[in-house]
Amino acid sequence: MKLLTTSIFIFFITTQLFSQDGWDYQIINNGNYNQFGAICAMDDNQVYVILDDGIFLKSTDGGVIWMEYNTGVSGYFFDMVFYSNDIGFAVGTNGSVIKTINGGEDWMLLSSGTSNDLFSISMPSLNTIWVVGDNGTVLNSVDQGGTWVLDNTMSDEKLNSISFRDTDTGFIAGNNGALFHTQNGGVLWEVSNITTNDDLFSISTTNNSSFLLAGYVDDYYYYAGYTGFKTNNSIDWEEFYINSPDVGPSKLYFHNDDLGFSAAAACMLCDCCILDIDKSSNSGENWEDSCYFETTAANLLTPNYLDIDFATDEIGYVLSGSLLLKTMDGGTNTVIILNIDDFIYNNNPFSIYPNPASSNNINIDFNITDTSELSINLFDINGKNLLSESDITSKTSIDISSISQGIYFVSLLKEGHVIATQKLIVD
Repeated sequence: MKLLTTSIFIFFITTQLFSQDGWDYQIINNGNYNQFGAICAMDDNQVYVILDDGIFLKSTDGGVIWMEYNTGVSGYFFDMVFYSNDIGFAVGTNGSVIKTINGGEDWMLLSSGTSNDLFSISMPSLNTIWVVGDNGTVLNSVDQGGTWVLDNTMSDEKLNSISFRDTDTGFIAGNNGALFHTQNGGVLWEVSNITTNDDLFSISTTNNSSFLLAGYVDDYYYYAGYTGFKTNNSIDWEEFYINSPDVGPSKLYFHNDDLGFSAAAACMLCDCCILDIDKSSNSGENWEDSCYFETTAANLLTPNYLDIDFATDEIGYVLSGSLLLKTMDGGTNTVIILNIDDFIYNNNPFSIYPNPASSNNINIDFNITDTSELSINLFDINGKNLLSESDITSKTSIDISSISQGIYFVSLLKEGHVIATQKLIVD
């Protein structure tokens, strides 16, 4: 597919996010609003995101510059896996399975043999792929997606998650306590005993352990975990406590045997929503606040659907609705928030000229009628606030004579909340 556009991550500091960590966020679209999607963090620099309607985002520098591609396949996408920087798959509604062999620049729609929604994909080896979905759907391919074997005899439940620890050991979790495991690469799947009939989802596997959430899953892709379970031997599952004061987490992710994160999102009637990320450093025995902040319902159109992936112990991402968060320190230090110019729908509420700027002033025109409670901040590439302006009219001029040559970011705030950011080049 054709490359659509290129966009820049915007770094800035805000006081609207309450946490003990270094999570950054960016508003990734407006107008249509993103609801679902998935993330793959390959390494320090390479990260992939798939959004609603088959929009695929790719960054090769850790989220500074993003390239946008259209997969050509509409609908919702719920999970994505990359075996290498080039070979990847994504699954979604109506039996959609898509594949890329060039890092997401081009995608092909595969014939999955089912029209059921597909929720989770795992790729334990280059040739072997497993997918699970609605109505007990289990798909397996041993030729990189060229052909698929459909098995719906294991269960008639909604199967929410599949994950392989290695080429032999894998797990499938579904509604009403449906839980299966294999120790021979899927030749035989056996029922796992677990002390709950709650819906099971969000399996996360590490070198020696496996984790999942137990709670509630509805037909509209809403997930809420009441408690967690883990196993070290694939058979005996031990319950552990999940910290969820506002709403149960919809995503559980462990990067290694000890380091894990849970994430939840909820919206209230007041058009205010919260995103809550918790962290465990001891295999889920204890949890601490990692990130808690408020946003609007527009940014979390589908509450409590999230995805988490880490490239290293320090660098990780969370996707929640129209928000993409990043941490560069494992979620433990000062908050730096990222906002991105709306590169998908290009409906920015203000414009800057001249840009590049070579004079002592820049002019800002606003595409919104109500300029009350608006303010402008100008930041450098490191997130340092250099200028602030609160005397805003429909056309505002700002003196930048003290600003040296370089790349900067201009953020527009409404009542202290950042609503848009644009790049400014000073010659």
